[in-house]
Amino acid sequence: MLNFSRDKFIQRFNTLTNIILILTYIIAFLMINNILILAIILISLILLAKVNKIHKEVFAFFRFSVFIALIIIIFNLLINKNGETQIFIIGDFYITLESFYYSLFMASRLIAIMMTFAFGNLIINPDDAFSIISKIFGKSSLVMSLVYRLSFSLIKQINNIKEIEFIRGNTFKGNLYKRIKSYGEVVNILFLSSLEDSIELAEAMYSRGYGSTKRSSFKNQNFNFRDYVIILMCTISIAFLIGQLILGLNSFKFFPKIDSPLKKITVYEIIILFVFYSIVFVNWWWINGNDKN
Repeated sequence: MLNFSRDKFIQRFNTLTNIILILTYIIAFLMINNILILAIILISLILLAKVNKIHKEVFAFFRFSVFIALIIIIFNLLINKNGETQIFIIGDFYITLESFYYSLFMASRLIAIMMTFAFGNLIINPDDAFSIISKIFGKSSLVMSLVYRLSFSLIKQINNIKEIEFIRGNTFKGNLYKRIKSYGEVVNILFLSSLEDSIELAEAMYSRGYGSTKRSSFKNQNFNFRDYVIILMCTISIAFLIGQLILGLNSFKFFPKIDSPLKKITVYEIIILFVFYSIVFVNWWWINGNDKN
């Protein structure tokens, strides 16, 4: 798990504000069907990370998400034969422009969501998030918090195990059987390590008396003017996203013939883009302008 510190400007916001911000990005990435709009929103997220000087940490998860995205693209191209425009033909096998675009869109959406979670992992203190969510969902928030925190820890453990295995002579090369066997060792070690971590976690929770009494809060977080501004912008974005969905303006046809991304841009999406980039701008203004507190 990444070590959390409050040396970045955006980390000084109320935890609930940052949670709403992350949820707004995720909702946008799930509801937008135009790859052009999706890419522009993703750029705003990258710029927001850049302004707060955490873009390098966010991009550390980019390679992992790209690997999964490539698998999705290849798998979809192999089984999806929908579409009218054939761009690659070998015998009975062919690839259509529509299926390629759909594969690229789904892969881009996955990358965007994973980078959003990586960004959220950097700006949201897990303890503060757990404290807020537990007041609403009770014990169910424990599962959510553990999944959120340990998912990135597993990635780090996998890399550490691979480095140790490489030192021991496991190069992860050779034919398919040897590679499966090599990675099988990594999975086995990761499984045993996860069991040990779960036992330690259970003992720590028991020693602290978790669940024996009503949960208390170590500190209370207050909202300030900056929090209200960000929450207002997020609310506007979500309102326009829902409005576009209700009116059916977010429809985008992939099959049998693909729609033009430029021609399908709506006024609602332009306003949504304006709000997302306004969030980036006000963060830049607060950091570099007169607001130093």
